[in-house]
Amino acid sequence: MRRRTALGLAVVVVLGAAWPLYRWLRPKPVTYAVSLAEVGFFAPVRVLADDREVRVFTPAGPVRWSGPEASLRAVLQRETLSFEVQGRPRRGYGAEMQPKLKVQMLSPCGWVDMKVEVPTAGEAEVRQAVQKGSKPEIAAKVHSDWVPPLAHPVAGFDIGVREDAALAPAPTLYVEGAATGPAARIYIDNRDGAATDVEIGADRRLIEQGAVGEITFLVPKCGEGVAVKLKGESIGQLPPWKQTSTDERFAACEVAPLGSSARAQCSWAFLLDTSGKRCYGLKVMTYGTPGAGTRHRITVVSESATYSHKRWHRLGSNVEYFLEKVPSEVTAPPMMPGDLLNLGELRDSGCRPGESSD
Repeated sequence: MRRRTALGLAVVVVLGAAWPLYRWLRPKPVTYAVSLAEVGFFAPVRVLADDREVRVFTPAGPVRWSGPEASLRAVLQRETLSFEVQGRPRRGYGAEMQPKLKVQMLSPCGWVDMKVEVPTAGEAEVRQAVQKGSKPEIAAKVHSDWVPPLAHPVAGFDIGVREDAALAPAPTLYVEGAATGPAARIYIDNRDGAATDVEIGADRRLIEQGAVGEITFLVPKCGEGVAVKLKGESIGQLPPWKQTSTDERFAACEVAPLGSSARAQCSWAFLLDTSGKRCYGLKVMTYGTPGAGTRHRITVVSESATYSHKRWHRLGSNVEYFLEKVPSEVTAPPMMPGDLLNLGELRDSGCRPGESSD
């Protein structure tokens, strides 16, 4: 019995002495400092390391844009996201320590993989950083190519971001060479309203108290579209993206009135009035210039439409001036004499007596 007790004590002493040595010898993971450049950060973006979620980035609430290029800014802006990620527990400083990174963007149908270029940190670079007590850096880059929208289908306004811009009914994200669908612009009017949230399928956004501005969603490619919910209550639908002939699509738009459902089919612009009680007037202003240049003056109000007493509207045109009057003169990219520039204005209008809200 005494021998067993002594043997047990000896084992405990040996293990106790060996534990610090084991902790010193066991593989230690390296923490990497990662920067993710060229992110079109208008929808939630998450990063996974070896298929484990390490970070979710959420864009700010409604942003207010104004001007001739307002319809493009939300999707063409780029940001660099920074975060830290722990490597795999391996001995040494080789490439096998670096985890596999995956970047995804949230769409109404769920998370969509984005093509990302992640360089491998060199062994000497990692060793030097660890010895200095710092973190080795990884400069990754997202590859996403946005085709800008045809802001006003009839006018064919093109700011020249890409040569094929005039053929795109809405900005489209290309991932691994396959389009995931266009981006929908949703104009938010929460004046005098409390903080709330809007759900479009799997994507959920916070709308701050009194917020006015624009948020952007990827248009779903799943099923027959997704429900739009305000505080959990269904108020409308974001229709699915269905690829059609560009010529066929816009031939119908050319003869359809601005406020018609046929015209709305050419637009991925929506209005969310959280009160459901307001009335709006949408006007498309045509600008011209006497000569080639960047200054353009209003020549005529080419089209107009009204939207009222609903919380969810599908508009017939993008809006460059939301709840504000368009200026009589704007600065825009140079155009040739005779070319026209169309800009949309959405403002409050008088409601007719006796109308009720939804």
